[in-house]
Amino acid sequence: MAVYQVWASNSEDEWTYCFLETEDREEAKNKAQEIFESRRFLFLAIDKDGKTIWSNDPDTPAEFA
Repeated sequence: MAVYQVWASNSEDEWTYCFLETEDREEAKNKAQEIFESRRFLFLAIDKDGKTIWSNDPDTPAEFA
């Protein structure tokens, strides 16, 4: 099974918080949406098996979908 991680940060240099690690893609997407709506962090990313599949950080492009 794939492992999804939801990351957030206010730093341009590093991803500082991993909020969720799950095998459920929808759960990861929902958690990212929840964090985005809270406006506590500037940058969000979802990784799948260690590769970024979505990010709103222009310096962290998605590697694959």
